[in-house]
Amino acid sequence: MSILGKPKNWTSTLQDATVLVNQQPATGDAAMIFVKRAMNEAGYVTNRSSDGTTFSNTGDVIGTSALALGHTNAYFSLVSPDGKRWFIIRRGSTTRSWEFQVSVDGYNSDGTATTPPTAITGDNRYLMGNATTGGFNNFWAADNTYWFNMVWQTIAPYAVIMFTIFTNPSTTQAVQPEAGILIDPGLAFADSSDPDPCIYNWCGSGNTGEFLALTFASVNAGGLFNENVNNVGGGPRGWLGKNATNGAFAAIPPMTYNGSSGATYVYPSSSGINLSNLEDIPLPVPWERSPLVTVSPGAPYGYKGFSNALKYPGQGGVTGNPRDYTSPGSADGLIVNACIIPWPSALKLDRP
Repeated sequence: MSILGKPKNWTSTLQDATVLVNQQPATGDAAMIFVKRAMNEAGYVTNRSSDGTTFSNTGDVIGTSALALGHTNAYFSLVSPDGKRWFIIRRGSTTRSWEFQVSVDGYNSDGTATTPPTAITGDNRYLMGNATTGGFNNFWAADNTYWFNMVWQTIAPYAVIMFTIFTNPSTTQAVQPEAGILIDPGLAFADSSDPDPCIYNWCGSGNTGEFLALTFASVNAGGLFNENVNNVGGGPRGWLGKNATNGAFAAIPPMTYNGSSGATYVYPSSSGINLSNLEDIPLPVPWERSPLVTVSPGAPYGYKGFSNALKYPGQGGVTGNPRDYTSPGSADGLIVNACIIPWPSALKLDRP
């Protein structure tokens, strides 16, 4: 039976989405094959690849084999079904070490067995580490220490969300979130002239702060983002004013409201339930870069659009952890800190 598919009793409010939950890959190579297979199923095409020895500038030599991917400098490209963005994922010297690139204009056919192809217009940016120079960073946790969860859309705008939860092997209890991927394309109400209406966040394991960037917990009272775009993790990123003179691939945090005292009390995740029906009504997440941002680059700033993939919950979770073992009867489903992957809250993430 295929590892991909919708588990029993699970649905998603992301239109035409498929979910993969509570997998425990044996290695980081196997985990990345999960990502590749999911995105291929969503319609992303692999058209450049290498297993570290054999390569192709037109097709896929990796397939679904973790062994083929398990070599230094093995890589593959993924092109979105609408052709609007290309990703290149390359393996480092260990199963933990990976490099991630994205380009809007695409890549040439000049790859080798150990070197990925170059961007056609030089617009490629790295999604971990320094945005312009890249490099390998630890993405996965130690093997056999985390649960793998992913949701992907098979229709436009082809949103992808992945996160792993570190598990204490001695108690099998969830301890903390680890790696995460967010591809939030085709932002609602975005300007139709935007060359890349998309937000990206790829954050590695071993640093809870990086994952909290994915889940918006790093937004502080001033509405600023706490991580420099050139730091490892870097938080949500995207193009602001691409092809414009002052355009930049910059950190773009979610817009929030704050208490009048200026404390870190953030709305709407603490606004509570809807009193007309006593239900938690999640609200869309707006992406925006404040003119008060002091991290590099400081410009440009402005509104990007509303998320098509994520929503704020009206009330906070029991533990802030998407897998609440302390109070399983009150678990919040896929609540991840201050952000909710929009699955019905009545559905719980239970053990497989």
